[in-house]
Amino acid sequence: MCLSLPFNTNYGLLELLLVSATSSVLPIPTEPTVALLLSENVSPLVILFVLIPASVFGASVGYILGKYGIRRIIPFHNPDREKRVQAWFGKYGAPSL
Repeated sequence: MCLSLPFNTNYGLLELLLVSATSSVLPIPTEPTVALLLSENVSPLVILFVLIPASVFGASVGYILGKYGIRRIIPFHNPDREKRVQAWFGKYGAPSL
């Protein structure tokens, strides 16, 4: 279905895929890309079929980075303080935020 769309629209859908996957981790808005595609008369259903799976994929990557890999990417400067904060958060839980 996408192959029958104009050249600009195909790249717009690719941009939407990349931006929506990235916007779950980094603060990049998807609205300008959606507005561009809607102005080119792309079906909102096609936009949703690209936007939703890419957003779920990006959120999953963000979750995995946060749960397992963030300490390898961003080293914490004070491991003792991190342990104290984790113990405090374990004791009082999310309502303490």
